[in-house]
Parts: sequence; structure tokens; C-alpha cells
Amino acid sequence: MIKRQEDVKADFDKILTEHLTEAFANFIRFQISIADKSPKGVRYGNDFKQFALTLHLLGPSAYKYMSKIIHLPSTSTLHRITRNWQFNAGFNDFVFAAIKLRVDTLEERNRECVICLDEMSLKSHLFYNVSADEIIGFQDIRNRRKAEIADHALVVMVRGLIYNWKQPLEYFFSHSSVDANELKEIIFESIERLHNIGLNVRLVVSDMGSNFYKLVFKDLKLTEASPYFCVNGKKVHYMFDVPHLLKSTRNNFFSYLFLFRNNEINKKYLEEFYAKDKIKQYRLAPRLTDMHLYPSNFQKMKVKLASQVFSNSVTVGLNTYISFNELPQSATFTAHFIEDMDKLFDVLNSSRFKDCKPLQAAFIGNSAQVTVLQKMKSFFEEVKIFKGEKDITKRMKFLHGWGLTIAAFSELWKDMQSSNIPYLFTRYLNQDCLENYFGKVRNASGNARNPTPIQFARSFKKLFAVQYFHHVEGANCLDDLSSILTNINAESLRKVEFMFQPATFQPIAVKCTDYRLNPLMGIKKSPSYRDYWSVNEDLQDPYISKFMPVKHITFQTNLYAEQVYQLTNKRYSQTNLTEVKTFIGLNLLMGIKKSPSYRDYWSVNEDLQDPYISKFMPVNRFFAGSLHFKIHARQSVQLVVEPYTLERQFSNAI
Repeated sequence: MIKRQEDVKADFDKILTEHLTEAFANFIRFQISIADKSPKGVRYGNDFKQFALTLHLLGPSAYKYMSKIIHLPSTSTLHRITRNWQFNAGFNDFVFAAIKLRVDTLEERNRECVICLDEMSLKSHLFYNVSADEIIGFQDIRNRRKAEIADHALVVMVRGLIYNWKQPLEYFFSHSSVDANELKEIIFESIERLHNIGLNVRLVVSDMGSNFYKLVFKDLKLTEASPYFCVNGKKVHYMFDVPHLLKSTRNNFFSYLFLFRNNEINKKYLEEFYAKDKIKQYRLAPRLTDMHLYPSNFQKMKVKLASQVFSNSVTVGLNTYISFNELPQSATFTAHFIEDMDKLFDVLNSSRFKDCKPLQAAFIGNSAQVTVLQKMKSFFEEVKIFKGEKDITKRMKFLHGWGLTIAAFSELWKDMQSSNIPYLFTRYLNQDCLENYFGKVRNASGNARNPTPIQFARSFKKLFAVQYFHHVEGANCLDDLSSILTNINAESLRKVEFMFQPATFQPIAVKCTDYRLNPLMGIKKSPSYRDYWSVNEDLQDPYISKFMPVKHITFQTNLYAEQVYQLTNKRYSQTNLTEVKTFIGLNLLMGIKKSPSYRDYWSVNEDLQDPYISKFMPVNRFFAGSLHFKIHARQSVQLVVEPYTLERQFSNAI
């Protein structure tokens, strides 16, 4: 009987080998081997995980259906693969290789995309990553680290132009906002990398921060006549974020007087209308409130409030009050301005094929949509803005922003028509995806308004993985089982091998250390954390924090220096807490640059030097104030007694 079973297995194996591909045959063998096991008791190898992941990328709905028929790893198991993914600030080849797997499933037209850039504020913080032997929290832009504490993160995200897919690409830590020159390098390299993996970048979108404004008009030298630049011979248009422009227009409308063809556009008419309308039982503009007309700094950031000011209901209300002589006829032009801004926002914020407001439907280039764009382009070119009697039109950045944005969109639409794209959802051309992404980062960081760099880095990794497994609408999903199995082969498995490489940890090289601070090792940790090297527990070396209170080091340095002066008449000067903290701070551990003469400094280890610190504490001064440490090759005085003995001798002397 046993022999018969073995014969059957051999015959079956022979049939698999002769009639099926090797990959499919191995798949059948594996399914037979785990048929009697509990789903939780199955251990999947990397080869099968590669198969499962490729299957999931080709069709999530098919994967879910097949998991009911055959044994497949759960989606959570596939997510756990991401624990070995290693993300660093800057460009990661791994990220683009992973995205390429998704791109390969997209139809050609769905590879048209937009790059979005935006910055968020961070809480300055340094974190020592033991596994990578790296301090996270310094400025890190394009793999160029500087000894400056990061307080901003720049994120680059790619999103679909036709279908609503999106994926974060990379992030950069910076001290203040990223410089315009560096922004240019980041944008060009991002576009080139996306071209290399099969995506076609049509547009770049950003807000109107001073660095982005300088990038567009000074570095890229874009104009309304030429609102694009070229990368590898391909045109890439540049637009400013429409919601940001809308808020900027509202803020300037509330602050200054607009004059268009000698007609006044003034907030006072809106205030007069609101004062009369809000006391009515049945209001013409029921959504209008005090926060709309008198927003706080925080409320000014909300696009919703700006869009409700520039709305059809407010326009109707103003015109109604004018027709009943409740408002002067001069308020007509203010009503027209609000109406035109409402129409412009509708055209540039569409997200559906049909809408109750015709202008808010998908952009198809009809006469009504084009007329709005042309009319508002002329308005922003001709309008004059006054602060009192002073003409400040040339200072108004939002006017140039609107002009470039409308021109860039018009050029983009012409290019899309030549590529047989019949429509555009203009809401895909703004930064909403990044604003939502930053909200998720804050939530993942414990609802921190300003997360630390390490919190941001961990959130980026987590959110990249979550977004990566989302189904992309418009992908080439292979829904039938036989088609999927046929398309899985050795080549497709090799494409995802990089995802299963175990995390590599290099041993930290530790050089021979000269422990010359041993006399201080009997000191207990102070109860006040402010007395220490760093106020953040994450930055403490327990060996140092236990034995090196800054106040004690400062006191001992000055005490012994004065004692040496009494013994040798060697001149010295008092040091202070700031100098000591600067000198022995974390910057010493970074090893940014090698000192010209490392023997002149506190440590004899050449990797611990930082010229930034040396400026604050010249060698001679520190040498004079720290002879008791016995660490300098130049030292001429040899103290033969222990520090506490010296301290007692000095105390007795005075």
C-alpha cells in the first residue's frame, strides 16, 4: 500500500513536470503539501511570497477571490514584508523599483502624472539610530548632510493625471525652507527617475512659498508666454496650487482696495451686506459667518472659508440687495468679482463628469470654461491694488501666480488634446493629496502638530507601504485565474526579489577610546535634567549622562584651571555653561569634518572634530581651562594628585 502511494506521487509529479511550467508545477506541489495544515500554521517561503505579492499587484480583487480557493498569505502578511524596507531621507532606488512594479500594471494613458511638492514644519529633535549608526534630525538634502538641526520636511508625491492614484516618492529634512537651487535639482532628478520607470510627468504643482516663487520666476525663468520647462526633451508645465491662490486672493481682497477699469472692488460692501443679512430670519447667504469675514490666522488657512466667501449665494445676495437699493450701485463690481472668482474656482476644481454647477464638471475645453479662463486672465493683468493711495500692484505675488497658473493649464490642455485625452479632472492638479498626507503623518505621530524628524521618517515608511497596497483604478487587472497564473513566471518573480531581502545591519566600528574622564565617574546623575548635555532622553548616552553633569564639568574646569594658575602662573580664563555644552555637544559625535590638527582638541579621536564648535572655544582657551584632564600632547604641567585631592588642596589654600 505504501509503495502504491509513492508510485502515485511519482506519476503525479511526472505529469506536472511534463505538462506544466516549472513555476506552476511548484505552485501545485506547494498547495498539496499544505492542504491539511491550518492557515495559521503555514509558513510561506520568500519564493511563494514573491508569487503572492505579484498576484496582489496584478489584481487585488482576484487575489481576494483566489484566497478562498487556494492557500495564499493574508494581506497583513504581505504588509509585514515592509518591515525590512529601509527608507532614508533623499532619493531611494528601492522606492522607485517598488513603484515600477505598480507602473507596469498601468495602461499607457494612466501613466500620465503630476508631481506635487510641499513642506511641513517639524519639531527640532535628534535621534540616534543604533542599527544604522546614524543621528536622524540634521539637515539632509540629496544625501548632503549638514550640522544644522532640521525643522522642515519637504515631501515629493506623484499622482495620476487621468486616474486618481498617488504615491509618496521621497522626503528631505532641512533647516528652514529648502533653497530654490536645491528645489530645482530635486524636481529635475525626480522627473528623470519617473521617466526611467515609465511614467510621463506633465506637470509640477507647489504652493507660493518664497522659495517656490523664486524657483519659478528667477531660476526656471518661467513666464505666462512660456509656463513650462523641458526635461529630457519633454515639456513639463508648472502651476501654483489653486486653493492656495484662492486663499491669497481672499486675504488681499480683505486688506486692500482693488480697482478694475476705474471700478472699485471693496470688502466694505460685503461687510455691509453681511451686517444686514445676518439679522434676517431667512438669509440669502446663510453660510456666511463672522469667521468668513474676520478670520483668525488659523482660519485663514482653511480653503472652505475662502470658497464660501467667493460663492454663488453671496453673489446672489449682493445683487438682490443692490436691486432693492439696500446697497449702492457701486457694489455691483464687487458682486461681479465674487461671481467671477467662484466660476474660476469651479473650472479649476472639477472632480466629476457631471455636476449641478456646469462649470464644475470635468474640463472638456467648451466655450463656457475657456471664456472664464480668458476673462480672469485679463482681470489679473489689468487690476490695480491700492494700500491707501499707494499703488502696490507690483508687490502682489498672487497676481503673477494666477497668470502663470491659467497660462500653464491652458498649455497643458492643448498638449493633452494632442495625446487624445478628452477630459481632465482639474482637482487632480492641486496639493490636496499632500495636505491630506500631512494630516495622516500627524495622526501616525500621535496627533502631533509638528512631529519630530524620527516620527516623520517612521510615518513616511508606514504610509508608503499602506498606499503601495491600495488598488490603482485603471490598472490592467487580470481577473481570471488562468490568466493570472499564466502571467506569473520566473521573470516576474525576480522583479520583486528586492522586497524580500532581509534588513542588513553593519557592525558599528568602535575605535580604541582614551577614557581620560575617569576621575568624574563617581558623580551621580543630577535630579535636574537641565544640568545635562541634552534635555532629551532619546539623545542620552547612558554612560555619559550618568557621569557628566555639565555644571559639574564647568565648575571643575574653572576650579582646576585656577589651581594650575596658582602653581604655574599659567594664564587662564573662565569658561561657562554655554561653551562647555557647545564643545562637548552632539556635534562632536557627527564627525562632519576633520580638524587640521586633531591633537589640539579635547579628544584625540580625529573623527570627533567639528570646526563649528572650535570657533566658540579656541584651543588655547580650552587648553588653559582643562589641564586637569591630562589629555593634551602639549601639556607641560603634570598634576600628580587626584582631582578631589586637588579640590581639597585648593579649598584649603583659599
